Amino acid sequence: MSTAGVLLSLLFASSAFASAPGPVCPADWEKSRTGNCWIRENKSWSFVHRHGWVVAGRCFTDTRFSQSDLLTALEVAWRKMDPELAVSAGGCLSEFNPKWGRELQDAVWSRRMRVRCPTYNSESRICAHRSERDSYGRVYNLLVVDNVQRCMDSDGSGLAGVMFHESLHAAHADNYATAKHNKAWELPQFQFVGDRIYAAEAVCFFAHDPKQRPLVNFLQCKRVIEHHVLEPDLALCKDFDLSFTDHRAPGFIKH
Repeated sequence: MSTAGVLLSLLFASSAFASAPGPVCPADWEKSRTGNCWIRENKSWSFVHRHGWVVAGRCFTDTRFSQSDLLTALEVAWRKMDPELAVSAGGCLSEFNPKWGRELQDAVWSRRMRVRCPTYNSESRICAHRSERDSYGRVYNLLVVDNVQRCMDSDGSGLAGVMFHESLHAAHADNYATAKHNKAWELPQFQFVGDRIYAAEAVCFFAHDPKQRPLVNFLQCKRVIEHHVLEPDLALCKDFDLSFTDHRAPGFIKH
């Protein structure tokens, strides 16, 4: 069993543990970027993922997904960002934009990304959202899980896609205003494909699957390869869909 697995096996039914469920992080854990340990926040214990996300203990007792599902989702999101990991091993930005991938991985730590799982609200229309302040007014980048089941269909990007998507928001990778992005499902398709956050999600979760690659538009690929790159290689976007219409292809992500 992995170190994370051993730690998670120690979880109780509540996140408000009297003592840490596993090894406590050193005092300089943020500076040293030490993970797979526990910290005390908001009067309860949170698990520091080995790649930097700080996950509220309550998330590990959420009934919408298992502890393993969530940790795996974060691991997949990290691998998609990895500037050196081969596509065959689950990488993505190593092919399309390694510089951005390196920036994103650094941002998970430097922008203090926290995963929070509040009480399930079945009336919510969104899968997750980003917030900048917790209930104590402290400035973090919170990845808040909402009605995430809407985005966990097998033909979509799943929980990993949601974590990847919200982490991009937390890294301030947006190119559309928040109000516009949040109503992406109302946009004509030719505008939707210009949204960098959705574009990166589509490229990294669909582009390497022959069955789903047709769902990725050329403009979405272009949005990914050009971010922080002066002379992007358009050859990376060959064979992607070149049609720009108001037609939404079946299964296309708009969550």
